[in-house]
Amino acid sequence: MGRVLATIAVLLIAATPARAAPKRACSREGSRTVFETRHVRVYRWLDRYIRTERVFACLYSTGRPWSIGDVWEADDHSYSRVEVVVVRRQYIAYVLRDADIHEGPESAAVLVRDLRSGKIVHAYGRAGYAIHAVVMNRHGAVAWSGAGDEEGALPEIRRSDRGDRHASRLLDQGSALDMNSLALRGGRLEWRNGAESRSAPLP
Repeated sequence: MGRVLATIAVLLIAATPARAAPKRACSREGSRTVFETRHVRVYRWLDRYIRTERVFACLYSTGRPWSIGDVWEADDHSYSRVEVVVVRRQYIAYVLRDADIHEGPESAAVLVRDLRSGKIVHAYGRAGYAIHAVVMNRHGAVAWSGAGDEEGALPEIRRSDRGDRHASRLLDQGSALDMNSLALRGGRLEWRNGAESRSAPLP
């Protein structure tokens, strides 16, 4: 099982803000902005003690940075990455990707964190799972497209509603499903499966 799954467990147990003065926390010295809106700043910062770049997300209204993952890369086959996908109000949806040449193919997980409280409200991931597209509404409900690497695994669309911290619902699956077509329009999810356009609500 990839390190990304162990990272999820650590994040769920220890949702503790980084220590810094509130007014300065979102502009940490030596940090590099990787994603920013008028409400949220996401940045990378080199932790010299462990010699690893860490990624933090900070809501300007609270001034609290929360660690959302580490970034390192040994080669094309061993790495840990954090990809910010969507920020809506105080919620941030991001993907953790992890691969180790000694542990098999990439593992991936999609997470949603409430940057006001620091709480992880959704977390889904497993070894050998690739995530392609992620969408989220302003309430923190999230949906994504992905596929496992096991024999016979089919592309799929899944959804986690408000209150479903670990649970997810399978909305669609099939060899002709276009995983990059997933979109959120007017409160509804839309995607294509072969020649057919499909949709579902995102409560």
